[in-house]
Amino acid sequence: CWGDDVAGSTQPPAGDYVRLTSSSSFGCAIDGAGKVLCWGSLNWGEEEFCLGGAYVDIHGKDSATCGNRAADQFLECHGEYGDQLTKDVPGLK
Repeated sequence: CWGDDVAGSTQPPAGDYVRLTSSSSFGCAIDGAGKVLCWGSLNWGEEEFCLGGAYVDIHGKDSATCGNRAADQFLECHGEYGDQLTKDVPGLK
């Protein structure tokens, strides 16, 4: 990772990841088990994925992060306005 390193946004935890997303102030990744890990400036709850469950895809922008749950492909969003972004999108990969 590179950039301004706002609040450690360019310093992911050590590990192997299958998906990665970043914004100007934070980053999130999915490891091989589907666990989401986030780092950097997490002022809006972008890291709520850390509560559990497995995910197959993840996207972050500005102050929100969205991920597809592995079990049902539900698109779950966290962060500023995350509750307004969360939608049930069957089959979205």
